Amino acid sequence: TLPGQARPRDTLGEYVALARQAASTLPDDRQSKLLALLGRSCLRHVRCEADDCLAQAARLQAGRAGDRLHLLAETYAEAGQGDRALQTAGAIDSFSRRSRALAAVAVAQAKIMDLQAMERSFDQAKRAAGADDEPPERVESLLAVARAQGSLGRRADAAATVTLAFQEALGVEDDARRVALLEGVALAWARAGQLDQARAAARWMGIPF
Repeated sequence: TLPGQARPRDTLGEYVALARQAASTLPDDRQSKLLALLGRSCLRHVRCEADDCLAQAARLQAGRAGDRLHLLAETYAEAGQGDRALQTAGAIDSFSRRSRALAAVAVAQAKIMDLQAMERSFDQAKRAAGADDEPPERVESLLAVARAQGSLGRRADAAATVTLAFQEALGVEDDARRVALLEGVALAWARAGQLDQARAAARWMGIPF
């Protein structure tokens, strides 16, 4: 070791311990986010450290909701802890954020080939989207679920979810907002390979095809 340099650490576990010690000086919300990210980075290397980081992040986020719970839920899913992932996502107060978190959980479950869990998470994501009080929020949440399905190559599932979004979009009373949402629907159908439906949405926007 050269003068002024830190001694090389022998194991990744020691680096993780140092990072957790540094994180402990941060406010709870920032500490929880850092620990969730740290847990994610450890998943393939030091699983026991990853589990400890996730557990500590969850304790710090008890009773909270929002982006950090979204991250924590997704990371639990990547770690193969599906029950904890769904429990964490279910603690998010906002239906739209909960729906997006559940869709992210589904994608993470697909990556570890837990396809039955993925299906359940996508179903829950669509139910959460449909529970929102505001029709525009329901449309945008459903489109987010469709994008997640499309990212996995599940174009038929994505198209079916876009159909739900289309039905919700037609009920939006504000003309400008309805047109903007229908534009999103048309693009989503086109991505799913459903060009006839995309043209139908465009006609509802007043664009002749």
